[in-house]
Amino acid sequence: MKSATITKKPRMSGGFPWPSWWHHHGIKAVLKESGPRKAVIGSNAATLTISRVEKEGSPAVFHLVWSVVHAFDMWSMGQVVMDERELKAAFGLSNETGDYGDWLIEAYGAESAEQRLYIRWKRYLNIPGPGTAHDGDPNMSIEIEGQIQNAIRTLLQE
Repeated sequence: MKSATITKKPRMSGGFPWPSWWHHHGIKAVLKESGPRKAVIGSNAATLTISRVEKEGSPAVFHLVWSVVHAFDMWSMGQVVMDERELKAAFGLSNETGDYGDWLIEAYGAESAEQRLYIRWKRYLNIPGPGTAHDGDPNMSIEIEGQIQNAIRTLLQE
């Protein structure tokens, strides 16, 4: 990871303050559970579980598993693994960008990104990347707020 070398304002969604790649249901995502090993963020239709995983002699990593219900019989799920720096940047605790994030920023507009992990503009986060912002996208949109950032700090044991 490196300090963000570029920042580009994304194309915005209609008269709204969020990027066109971010789904508006992300404003419904709230912190549901928080602790030193696990945080759960979600709404009625989407859930993200972040788990801290430690192995002796290795730095902690974080497993992020999400599911999004699109309709009664349609859903998408995914998972990624982030290190501490990636998790901080994804949740707006730093503006570092991954080695393969600059092209995402250039193409879609963002403050921080890492290919296959996340893209973020201000408090608007998509995991694992940009989408169409329409129902059926296989990603999760989250509006980052103070409680969520505090839960990430707890996971990071800061």
